[in-house]
Amino acid sequence: MKKSESELSEWHNGEDVLNVIDDILQDSATSIQIIEALELRMRRIEQSTGKKSAILLDHNQDKLYLTTNE
Repeated sequence: MKKSESELSEWHNGEDVLNVIDDILQDSATSIQIIEALELRMRRIEQSTGKKSAILLDHNQDKLYLTTNE
């Protein structure tokens, strides 16, 4: 699903996660499966919280978390 420019502007310096994963894996099929799984989980977070979801880097633990942007 494409987002409008105004929706994307609130997420500063965003990068297409599919491109990032595909650059590393060099396997489009696997990259798409990973993205679909992330998207499904993020949509569930949004539905359950009513807030937009995001991927957050925890610098202290060097881990990525799916979370809300608030």
